Amino acid sequence: SFSATSLSMYESCPLAYKYRMYDRLKISGYSPDAIFGIFIHNILEKIYQTGDDGENSIVLELDEQWDELRFDNLTQSNEYKKEALELLKKYFRYNPIAEDLTYEVEKEFSVFIGEIEFRGKVDRIDLNTSGSGQIIDYKTSQKKKTQKMISKELQLPYYFFLLSRSNHEISADITAGKFEYVRHEQDPSVEVLFNNDDAIRVEDRVRSISSNVQKNIFTPKKNSTCYYCEFKRLLCPLYK
Repeated sequence: SFSATSLSMYESCPLAYKYRMYDRLKISGYSPDAIFGIFIHNILEKIYQTGDDGENSIVLELDEQWDELRFDNLTQSNEYKKEALELLKKYFRYNPIAEDLTYEVEKEFSVFIGEIEFRGKVDRIDLNTSGSGQIIDYKTSQKKKTQKMISKELQLPYYFFLLSRSNHEISADITAGKFEYVRHEQDPSVEVLFNNDDAIRVEDRVRSISSNVQKNIFTPKKNSTCYYCEFKRLLCPLYK
């Protein structure tokens, strides 16, 4: 099976994909920033499920979800927790829960092409009364990507492909997707539009990736992600 993460990983570097997903080599744990992002995602999920974005609800969910043991020390945990509270309060001050929208959170979808499963979990789907909807994916990074960059990447188009091809109970016409940059509370969204041609292009793209994996094609690829790659010095032939 494949997810948005594993498919994107293969496109970035097939050899790194092999080490992580195919050989299951152990890698280092999450960074504090990554753990922070996980907690923000979890808290947003709970708040949209309850429909209560008041400050008391934010504090309650933050206390319930937070785990100081995930951080290096108590001081680090407290600093990130304080930052999380201020971030969430500001975000909902400018982006309150809308009464005229229905929110579907953490929905899982899958599509089989032959024996290969393509799966994914969408952070949020906003459904309006007109019968249309859009895919939402939260981002806690500071730097926002452009529409052009998002359209070229796999993540949002892949989620659109899953929704357009899978059997699910959501009856809305999904026409758009957006990255929601929660640190940019006054202007968080970068939106891209979708149509059936986009789903066809993604299907061709994921078919090609799955075919290459089945053929054991794991040629290393040099790009900007090499800077952070944990396999670079010990296992990558491009850096020996």
